[in-house]
Amino acid sequence: MRFSNLVVATGSGTLANAAGEKLRGIELETRYQVTADLLLAASASYHDAQFTKYLFNDGESSVDVAGKQLVLSPHVLASAGFLYTPSQGFGSIFIAKYVGRRFLDEKNSARQGGYTTLDATLSDTFGRWRMTLEGTNLTDRRPPVSASEFGSQSFYLLAGRMLWLRLAYHWR
Repeated sequence: MRFSNLVVATGSGTLANAAGEKLRGIELETRYQVTADLLLAASASYHDAQFTKYLFNDGESSVDVAGKQLVLSPHVLASAGFLYTPSQGFGSIFIAKYVGRRFLDEKNSARQGGYTTLDATLSDTFGRWRMTLEGTNLTDRRPPVSASEFGSQSFYLLAGRMLWLRLAYHWR
């Protein structure tokens, strides 16, 4: 896909027209139902997101970043997991997610390595009640994942480890 007139934040926090981008990629997903209650799932994708025309002003001069990768755009994304979800009794879900390397700046000089996170859910269903313990980002990795509105060098970090305890009652 070719895209034009993308608006990006500059180093000073103002907005600029990034002229053009080229987005290419492929995504694959597979699922295998081992039993009625057990599912194995995996996905992988490769993305190539580049500026085609953009004179980036770094505060000192304008730099042509055509051909450079878009900020925070990883080439590789992948996930794998298993989901054991019976209608009654103990259940569990474990998912690993990988985000590949990406750049934190338009000139592609600030490289950020890839990272992996793990999510898990343990549940017990008895009668109409279900108790669930959910954990996200169990590795507690906190890499930059989203650009901030405060300028091109400011980022929001991935949310840290979280645990949730849920109790649910099903009326049916």
